[in-house]
Amino acid sequence: MSDNTYKPTASMAAAARKAIKFKEDGKANGAGTNVGWTRAHQLASGESLSLDTVKRMFSFFSRHEVDKKGKDWGNQANPSNGYIMWLAWGGDAGFSWSRAIVHREEGKALFADFGKDYSRHETIMAKGAGVGDMVTWGSSGGNATGKITRIIANGKYNVPNSSFTITGTPDDPAAVVRVYQDGKPTDTVVGHKLSSLRKK
Repeated sequence: MSDNTYKPTASMAAAARKAIKFKEDGKANGAGTNVGWTRAHQLASGESLSLDTVKRMFSFFSRHEVDKKGKDWGNQANPSNGYIMWLAWGGDAGFSWSRAIVHREEGKALFADFGKDYSRHETIMAKGAGVGDMVTWGSSGGNATGKITRIIANGKYNVPNSSFTITGTPDDPAAVVRVYQDGKPTDTVVGHKLSSLRKK
């Protein structure tokens, strides 16, 4: 990995080669698009990918994970098109890899202007929870769970992808939290007063 590109893993390359072999054997009729097959060949050859491409991969996997419930998923003799294209984009290894990169880069963006707040991390932790801690809070649908990605102790912060602004002070800090569902991080980020969160 460099500042601009990311190297796929051997497991991803193997999955892509398997998809290509299915196609060569005539088992991929109607499966995928030119973009999907281009991605398969990129992965099979170990080509480094841009962050935009990694984000598209994560988006693909997030949309198509439901395909795992379809008929003939994993059937080696008569594989479903969904299974073949899942492999073409790097398979389960590709999903984990792209998810980790996307979330890591989002985390970098959240901390880009962290500034003086970060120096207060140890002090703020004494109030109950700190950056990286899993927390719970009450929501309209019951208790929600998430991980603190940032603490605001001096000023306002616009929560990403929302019109919501949170304000934190040294005596009443606020937290930016990535929501988790079924133990996995989601793309949803929310803001809460630190005092309203319970550390798990």
